[in-house]
Amino acid sequence: MQRFFAVLTVLLVATGSVGAPVAAQAQGANATTTTANVSATNATNQVMMDLGSSVTLVGWRYDGDRMHVKLRADVPTRVSVTDAYAGLSSGGVTAVPSRSVTIHGTRTVVIDTAEFRGESAVSVGAEEVARISTGAPVVGNPFAGGSPTAGWVGGAVLAVGMFVAAGAYVLRKEGGEPKVADS
Repeated sequence: MQRFFAVLTVLLVATGSVGAPVAAQAQGANATTTTANVSATNATNQVMMDLGSSVTLVGWRYDGDRMHVKLRADVPTRVSVTDAYAGLSSGGVTAVPSRSVTIHGTRTVVIDTAEFRGESAVSVGAEEVARISTGAPVVGNPFAGGSPTAGWVGGAVLAVGMFVAAGAYVLRKEGGEPKVADS
């Protein structure tokens, strides 16, 4: 029985030592840079991002239920601001809040926003589109950080481990020796 637990321990340690570096390599290969997200209420951010040849996103502020987007345009330009999280918390058809305004000079556009898992976001578009977010809600695949190799190796080790555990259980229940049928 001690040998069984020793083999099981070796298998479990081997699974962890094979899967972890492979998952780390996979995540390192797909690493991306992200911008800083602000999740506090009344967050103010000053940014300079061009949304085309004449419109610049100057800054934004979130006050708990509204997003204030500050834009500047050199020539009169039509800009659309849309709630990016509208309808995510429910199924079916949802009206998405959107404001379309003409910007000339500096102007702040205010739009009501929905929260999804404590975060809020809007899309701002002219010639190009930007997404302003207070943070990213935790959604998605819990296995996204792993690799296919780690999954296959982990599954194979799990299958072999289950065969060994089932064999040990049968041997322990039946006393370890085969029974001969009487004729």
